[in-house]
Amino acid sequence: MESCSDYNGRNTSAVSPGKSTKTIGKLFGDLKVRSKLMVLHNLFFLVLSVSVHLALYPDLGHGAAVSLIIVLGTIYVLAVLLLEVAIMPRYVYGPLRLMLDADKATQQGDREHEIIDDKLILGDEIGQTMRSHNTTILELRRHEEVLEEALRKLEAQDRLVSLGLLSASVAHELNTPLSVLQGSIEKLIETANDRATLDRLQRTLRVTQRLRKISDGLVDFARVRKQIMEPVKLRPLIDEAWNLWLAQLRQTLRNAVEKFGFGRAAQDRLRESLGHRIKMLRVERDWSLKDLAAATKFSVSQISSIERGANLPSIESLLLICWAFDKRPSDVLASIEF
Repeated sequence: MESCSDYNGRNTSAVSPGKSTKTIGKLFGDLKVRSKLMVLHNLFFLVLSVSVHLALYPDLGHGAAVSLIIVLGTIYVLAVLLLEVAIMPRYVYGPLRLMLDADKATQQGDREHEIIDDKLILGDEIGQTMRSHNTTILELRRHEEVLEEALRKLEAQDRLVSLGLLSASVAHELNTPLSVLQGSIEKLIETANDRATLDRLQRTLRVTQRLRKISDGLVDFARVRKQIMEPVKLRPLIDEAWNLWLAQLRQTLRNAVEKFGFGRAAQDRLRESLGHRIKMLRVERDWSLKDLAAATKFSVSQISSIERGANLPSIESLLLICWAFDKRPSDVLASIEF
């Protein structure tokens, strides 16, 4: 690059030919594919026409030279039409448009249209680029699925850690009362003389020990431990399950006896039913035991024993109680079932 001064004394620099060429190349590169091909077509026709004109014009007349130029122009127009209408849209413009649409779908998150159909992909360089696009997108989606699965597992592990901490806290709160309960039961076992009482205490002790194991399991839940497979004796498990079932059956039968009066005499059922009815009458009036005792001139202990079904009131006592509630004895007796 050379520098010189103008007539005003200012320095001027000559434009670098390389820079000018580079600028023209950049402008040509920024053109659309169709525009580039149009420029190339025109340059090709211009060079061809000038070459034919320079080669044949001296040997041909003016009229023949004009006819030749017209023929060449017609051929050029037909060739351009064939390229632009049939060949280029199918093999260049169409594949490029498919790639642009697929890229746009990828940017917008449209997974249904981001993959180019294999039937539309040709075997040229553009087709290779389209296949590379599909491969890249599929690999990207696979990595996204792996990442999502890893995030789900991480969230599940976080929940397990929180659950483990909560379990450890609950177990810590249960251990103290369970220890006190177990110690009390063991002390009662040492002093028990009745066989039935001893059996119930031992059964309660086994249940307490099971609760201790459950509490220890809650503590271990927060720890990382290996799974260990070992043989287990079935007889103790079956015996414990059988004893628990028998205890539940005895309680169920006991509740049925208390509710329906099975195995009890009519006098016992009458005593309990009448005492319960008298208690309900007192509760309906919102009376206390003292209020009923004051109205009947009975003691509080007498009223309490009658309501619990421990004693059957005499006829005189029943009359006084019914008069206190403004009820007839026949109505009170008719309202009970025994």
